Amino acid sequence: MQQETTGIGDTILSNLLKMGLASQLEGADDLQVVVNGDLLQLLTGKTDSVTLEGERLSTSQDLSMSELKVRVDRLAIDLLSAATGKLELTESADVAVKVTLTEADLNQTMNAEVVRDRLQHLPLPVDERTLPLSMQHVTCYLPGDGRFILKVTMLAHRPESVQPIEMELAMRFWNGGQTIIFESSRYDDPNKALLLRETAALAMKMSEFIQLRSFHFKDVSVQIQQIEVDDNRFVLWLKADLRQIPELADLS
Repeated sequence: MQQETTGIGDTILSNLLKMGLASQLEGADDLQVVVNGDLLQLLTGKTDSVTLEGERLSTSQDLSMSELKVRVDRLAIDLLSAATGKLELTESADVAVKVTLTEADLNQTMNAEVVRDRLQHLPLPVDERTLPLSMQHVTCYLPGDGRFILKVTMLAHRPESVQPIEMELAMRFWNGGQTIIFESSRYDDPNKALLLRETAALAMKMSEFIQLRSFHFKDVSVQIQQIEVDDNRFVLWLKADLRQIPELADLS
């Protein structure tokens, strides 16, 4: 019979899980782990479910989250590895995740070195050529009513020169993120602007990326279920098939 444990079994397993999570986090406020299962299961590293909730989480890669809620059904871990602070699964697991980000979280994450390194020399197909772009800085705004505004500073690597670009993109999320509308693109300085066809190609590229709902990494497949954009809140609901617990650096 399934039950929520309150004895030594769940206390030990909860502490082991916290140790493993702490090894990947730079900081977290009010990190709570609730384990459900019977004592025999817990002594073998298995549970019916685990719920984790934390606030103001940050990683060593300078990624930031305002709130994280995770539910794992039928979690099975290697207790010996967990005792050393490393979480390893002995069986795959289904995971439900809710992540809440503020403007500050988004801006810190988008400009973290590990993310910025991935945004260097992005190939932008334009007509029959490719224009490499390098992102320098991103500022996100969440004014409410589903609106998401990006101010981007980047470099366009043209054959004859490297041109600095400063642009603003505005989009709106509807129906839980199922509908995303590009509202506008704007350049304040015409000397720091892409050509019209380049702007159209960039908007198309961004639209394709934002519309993606499935991502596959080493040992984990993630599907975006819902996106909610509100005043200073960007919320993601995710489902994941977890074959092994990855290092956070492997997901960036």
